Amino acid sequence: KGVCLLNPAKGKLIMPTNSALEFSSAATVVLAHYKGEDDRQDGRKLRGGAVITVFASARRKVRQKYPELDETVGRKLDELAEAERNTPAGDDPAAGAARIFGELLMGIFREGVMRTGAADRFTDEKERKALVEAVGFLGYDLGRWIYLIDAIDDFQADMDNEEWNPFAGMSYDFARARADELLADIELSLDKTAMLIPFVRDSALIANVIRLGLPHVRARILSGAGLEKM
Repeated sequence: KGVCLLNPAKGKLIMPTNSALEFSSAATVVLAHYKGEDDRQDGRKLRGGAVITVFASARRKVRQKYPELDETVGRKLDELAEAERNTPAGDDPAAGAARIFGELLMGIFREGVMRTGAADRFTDEKERKALVEAVGFLGYDLGRWIYLIDAIDDFQADMDNEEWNPFAGMSYDFARARADELLADIELSLDKTAMLIPFVRDSALIANVIRLGLPHVRARILSGAGLEKM
């Protein structure tokens, strides 16, 4: 038990610090910083500036400990912005911007599995490399899934505001059907890749997320119901 900053009057069960939690927190800080940068460039200067300020100290620490992480995220988000500016409507929605966001998460997942020591349990170099590649491809597919589910969720708003969307040029019904097809294929790929990973624990949790959680979210978004509140 320990003191939680959000509720200091009551003791809470708190997870002790560990390499996985530390790296995940670092990745969250980096992504939050660049989301703030993106908001500021898109005209939401007050909100973007506030996010950058809040995470400034944490980001400095992350850049010292995980310089490759910050560099990878920044570079890939620059590529993503360029792709969104220059990709014509009607191109394959699963390519281009979605692929770049997949590569971004692939980089985070690969570095994470090495930084947290998960790969060190293998003495054989080929087994270690196979684990890193498998986890990386999980990140790649998850990144593409996140990008596409967000795009179809924002489809109507983007069309109304004349903003770029990978499904632009399609009718809403056709875009929804295409998104359903693409997302289901990615979920199948995620499940196959996850089966290659030699789990020590939590395999049932990961299976639940991939086989039940993602399809459930897809069904709600495509039906227009939106996400449930946490």
